[in-house]
Amino acid sequence: MRSITTMATKSITPRTFTNTTSLKNFIPFKKITNNAVIDFAKAWVEIYFIFMLAIGFFMSHGIKVAVLSYIIIFLSGLIFGRLLYARRKEGIVPIILIMIGYILGYVYGLDKEYGLNKGSTKMAIVSFFIIGNYLSYQLHKEKILI
Repeated sequence: MRSITTMATKSITPRTFTNTTSLKNFIPFKKITNNAVIDFAKAWVEIYFIFMLAIGFFMSHGIKVAVLSYIIIFLSGLIFGRLLYARRKEGIVPIILIMIGYILGYVYGLDKEYGLNKGSTKMAIVSFFIIGNYLSYQLHKEKILI
């Protein structure tokens, strides 16, 4: 018989999504539909894509000042650049897909009042995001930021 402390420490150890066999039978990670069971460990990128699409939409829709929107998207790019650097050895394709979901949601949620031309505002938003992303990745790569 195992002791309670051994069982408690095993239950709070962090799990990663790379080991899908331990998560396959975990009930909260499954969503039951009419046709089949969707496994969270297999579809986590799509779920986070839709979640970040909604987060980006509601974040940009709530901001009414263009300069504040540019600052927030630049800071978001810095955060995603750090995330890309941290996951560079594990594979960055899922993170890039999640970033695309966030930026698409952010661009869709923009108000019509920004700037003279909405197309140039969308390009400025995407440019600030890419610049922040690249800057953060390079600063972490050069070990300037930890």
